[in-house]
Amino acid sequence: MILTFRHKGLHVFFETGSKAGIQAHHAEGNTMLMHNPAHPGAVLAEWLEGVTIKESAERLAASRQTLSAIIHQRANITADMDLRLADALGTTPGFWAGLQTDFDIWTASQQTRPHIERVPHLGQKAA
Repeated sequence: MILTFRHKGLHVFFETGSKAGIQAHHAEGNTMLMHNPAHPGAVLAEWLEGVTIKESAERLAASRQTLSAIIHQRANITADMDLRLADALGTTPGFWAGLQTDFDIWTASQQTRPHIERVPHLGQKAA
């Protein structure tokens, strides 16, 4: 049983399935469908523990309201915010957007959806 992680990227990978913070070879053979991945705002709240929202927002050149909404899971991580967080926290560009995508896809997969017929590729005959 894994009790702790030394590498935050591996920790996030095992919690959410996001490969954004690790090297590709670390994920080989370890892919799994995550059950209820964390909202990136919850992950961000842990990263910013001990720093006020106001101070963090100032360092990100973002409004306190925007950062608060993300941390309290009322707003999503945008591409722009992903890049700001990457600069401020030393994560790779795309890391936070990857967490957001993982969360959004899992959330959407929990909703009832209509049956969708596959669209044939151009030049193929429909079945």
